Amino acid sequence: MVGSVDFSSQGRALTAQRNNGVLRIYAAREDARLFGAEMCAPAAEHLVHLLALAIQRGLTAHDLLAMPFYHTVLEEGLRTALREISQQSQGGRSDLSACEGYQIEALD
Repeated sequence: MVGSVDFSSQGRALTAQRNNGVLRIYAAREDARLFGAEMCAPAAEHLVHLLALAIQRGLTAHDLLAMPFYHTVLEEGLRTALREISQQSQGGRSDLSACEGYQIEALD
């Protein structure tokens, strides 16, 4: 599976006026375990370290989505790509699944 994000409309990249680039994350279809990524993005060195650690530890897209993503940071772009993988995975779990009780469409 592949999750991707284009940084042209990503919030932090826009405010920093460095809104070009792309990130692609690759994960196993069976369990959404991350196994690779490629990117040309602003401050990519931060994303590289985070993804290298996740891959080395055998984490899944779901594992990373369970971690906090602060606003506004470039890593929010990573969350977008991880959500794509999560939606493609069996069961299509969302990192916002616990918010159903609020019945707020924006959280789904």
